[in-house]
Amino acid sequence: GEACAWFAPQHMQASEVFSEISRELAPLLLAHSRGAGIMKLQTGGRLDFWSLENPMAGRSRGYHRIVIDEAAFAKNTSNVAAGSMMEIWERAIKPTLYDYAGRALVCSNSAGKNPDNFFYQICTEQRHGFREYHATTMDNPLLPKRLRHESAPAWQSRRIRYQVELKENNDPLVYAQEYLAEFVDWSGVK
Repeated sequence: GEACAWFAPQHMQASEVFSEISRELAPLLLAHSRGAGIMKLQTGGRLDFWSLENPMAGRSRGYHRIVIDEAAFAKNTSNVAAGSMMEIWERAIKPTLYDYAGRALVCSNSAGKNPDNFFYQICTEQRHGFREYHATTMDNPLLPKRLRHESAPAWQSRRIRYQVELKENNDPLVYAQEYLAEFVDWSGVK
């Protein structure tokens, strides 16, 4: 019964999530439009999908809850630049939460240590008011996904082997960033 929104760096990312969520919510959908990025539910709830390519994403709406997905990969420029992710957050998205004293969940893997990156800033600068929750890929008990006819013990064994191989077969900086979700300093790396 609440108004919610999903924000993604690019239209294709929002479109993929739209497809997944519409399948999950199919019994509750009253109406939906992929082109408009809107789902209306029988409960009275609404879910809007926005691309962060649009600097006015969410503007003039009121939301109870929002998700910003892959936040580290939104437009990465100086935060004083027009169209920067911080500007979009401050001027377009954050005001949508005022009507309902709404909340934001900002999710992403890191994109390196970069003081101009929105996600890096909200994770490292308390003045933005976010609380950080850090989880690695290894913390996800559902990954890698269990194969269709794989027994639970076989899947657990494969999972352990796969995690060991990830560490062994990746550059340490790539492993740290992509699988341990650490902010990696890429300066000086070719």
